[in-house]
Amino acid sequence: MSERRVQVTVPEPYEDVPSLYRSVLALKELAEMMAGQRGAEADRAVTWGELPVPYGGDQEWSPLPFLNGWGNYGSAYGPCAFRKLSTGLVLLRGLTTFGTAIEICQLPPGYRPGAQLLLAAEASPNVLCRLDLRTDGTLYHTGGTSGWISLNNICFLAEY
Repeated sequence: MSERRVQVTVPEPYEDVPSLYRSVLALKELAEMMAGQRGAEADRAVTWGELPVPYGGDQEWSPLPFLNGWGNYGSAYGPCAFRKLSTGLVLLRGLTTFGTAIEICQLPPGYRPGAQLLLAAEASPNVLCRLDLRTDGTLYHTGGTSGWISLNNICFLAEY
């Protein structure tokens, strides 16, 4: 039986975990396909255990833990919420009304970025505003307008 080698390039400094995980899954699928085509001999040569899913499975949406009187804009737009995918990507959604201070919410541990993020979000009246997400999970409205802010399309890789 001839030996086949596959070279996998790992990005430095391992920042692209979701992409690396997809590459490993693709290699697993290719090996299983090749094993099926080459019969029982290949089945003995290629064995795979269960690959762990990084960060666990996709999680359900959880209500955003608002601070300082911030809240949901209205039922037509759905509630503000957050979730984490199995890749470690955190997603935010919803339309929020303004509160009494600049701190909008604080995400729990496991849903926080590794460095402070500067984010752009759509706000009333259809303009961009600046949001900062700090490593302690606090989301701040640091510039722009008042009225409502859309949290849709905000995503980042959780590191803390």
